[in-house]
Formats: sequence, structure tokens, C-alpha cells
Amino acid sequence: MSAPASDSTPARKAHMSFTSHLMEMRARIVLSLIIIAVATALSWIFFDQLNALLLAPLKKAASEVEGASGAYPPITLAVHEAFVYVLKLGIVMGVVAASPIIIYEMWAFVSPGLTRSERRAMVPIFWLGLIFFLTGATVCYLWVLPTAIEYLIQVNLWVGSDLKARLRDYASFVIGLEVAFGVAFELPLVMSALARVGVVSPGKMLAQWRYMAVGAFVIGALLTPPDYVTCTMMAGCLIGLYALGLIFAYMSYPSDLKAGDSEAPENKKD
Repeated sequence: MSAPASDSTPARKAHMSFTSHLMEMRARIVLSLIIIAVATALSWIFFDQLNALLLAPLKKAASEVEGASGAYPPITLAVHEAFVYVLKLGIVMGVVAASPIIIYEMWAFVSPGLTRSERRAMVPIFWLGLIFFLTGATVCYLWVLPTAIEYLIQVNLWVGSDLKARLRDYASFVIGLEVAFGVAFELPLVMSALARVGVVSPGKMLAQWRYMAVGAFVIGALLTPPDYVTCTMMAGCLIGLYALGLIFAYMSYPSDLKAGDSEAPENKKD
């Protein structure tokens, strides 16, 4: 009889060949593409609802800003532009809808190579990552987008522009901002992971808060359109997330390193 597998032994059998790994990966990729295709087809069935959801912030801002009624509905400048918009929106929403299954397929491929304790640690990280991403996207849709669009419309009116929002550009603006905020909200988990493996201590993170405050505005400028409103809103979220990440990092930091960190030379006064 073979000895029982220890907690540190990966579940994936060591004798599994490289070709077998490739075949398994190909099968999971094909299945994921099929799921994306089905989800995309379903998203086209509900296109009217998705389109209304996407255009709602622009419609609201155009109705509230005096003299901006021409901004809604958005316009197209090419015969094929509306078709491409429908196609892209369906694919994007299809990928979003299929993402839980895609992530599961990735997990099913990777998890057999992890130890039992590593698998137990990854499950809450996955769910927390999903929750944080959805929270960031929701904050963007309910708070950032309406404020930013209203401000940008007012700027157009201030310079005397007869604003006509282009459908293609507006869709790219909304989707890009949603993704940017979703990714930005993963910051606490990144900080927790870095602390968990001992790359950086919570004390060092706290000591570098001034640099993080400046970096938040730099990241905000890179991830958002070139206006100070969305940049400031992104920076404010990042600073708040950094504070939350400090709590996560302290909770994740190994106890045996906490004692050593408190006695580290950089924490001692000359």
C-alpha cells in the first residue's frame, strides 16, 4: 500500500505527462470558448436591456445639465458603426457572464498541482477578489460615471462645443472605466498577498503612505480619462483601499515575522 498523501503533497500525479497536460488545457480552453459563445448569444437576446443600462448615465446627465439635450441619444458616424457596437457589446457581456465558469476551468486545471492548505487558502481569495471587483464596478457605475459624464458635458458647453456623443467612444469610455475601477479595488488583496508571503511588512506599508498618496493620483491619471474629476475619484478610492489593505496585510502577516519586524533595524531609532 502507498503512503497517504501529506498536506504538502500536490494532488496532481507526478507521472502525468506534458502531453496530457496540454490535452487537458486544450479541452478546458475549448469548453471556455463554447461557454463564451453561448453567453454572447444570450446577451444579444437581452441587448435592449444591456444597451439601456450602458446608456443610462449619459441619458441622466444629458437631462440634468441645461443645454445638453443634444448629447443623448449618441450618434454614429459610419454605416457599420452600430453593427460593430452591437457585436462588441454582446461579446464583452458574454465574457463577463461566462467569467465564473472560465475562472472555474482555470482553477480546475491549476488546483491539482497545489497542496491541500494552498487550495484552502485560494478559495476565499477567489471569492473576495470577485466581490471586490464587482464592488469597484458598482461604485464606478453608481457614483463615478454619473459625476464624470456630467462634468465632462459641462466642460463641452463651457467651451462652446455643440456636444454630440459618439456611440463608439462613449461605450469604450464606460467599459474602460468600469474595468479600471474593478481592478483598482483588488488593491487590498494584493497587499494582503504580499504581506502573507513576507515580501513587505505592514509596518513598511504604513511608513510609505505618503508615497502611496502621490502614487494614487499617478495611477488615477493613467487609468482614467484626462480630467481631474475621475482622476481624483480614483485616487480617493485607492487611498481608502490602501487603508483597508493595511488591515488585511496585518491580519495576513505571519506571526513569526511580526516579532522580527518589530525589532527590524529600520524600525529602531538611532
